[in-house]
Amino acid sequence: MKKPVLTPDLIRLNANPHTKQQAIQMAGALLVEQGYVAPDYIEAMLLREQTLSTYIGNGVAVPHGVDEMGTLIHHAGIAILQMPQGVHYGPQLVTLLIAVAGHDAAHLALLSRIATVCMEEENVARLVAATSTDELMTAFLPSVSSNDLL
Repeated sequence: MKKPVLTPDLIRLNANPHTKQQAIQMAGALLVEQGYVAPDYIEAMLLREQTLSTYIGNGVAVPHGVDEMGTLIHHAGIAILQMPQGVHYGPQLVTLLIAVAGHDAAHLALLSRIATVCMEEENVARLVAATSTDELMTAFLPSVSSNDLL
């Protein structure tokens, strides 16, 4: 059975990790707990981060696993950490971290939707100030009823 790409259980408001690695592990744990990925996918995200930063600008990072780790993904999905206090991602401060789990076209569609939403600083500021998971879900889902980014 296909899982929704985003649910309230995949969002953490006011998360306060102390390091980039903790933030990636926290978002990865949400994907693991909800059955989207195998536990080793967290290590795949950390591995990718060692070779190439997933910071995309405007205070947003989009960690995801390396291509060879696709077998660790059970369902396409995203986990969102809202971090108003931010976490250092090298010289940048990240306030919104969106962990992505997806294969091929699903992976590209997820990244495309995230980039579209996060390209405007005002959108990111609104998401970082959001007080409910519904506000974040509405921003990333084209229609609240579909719960499908693809």
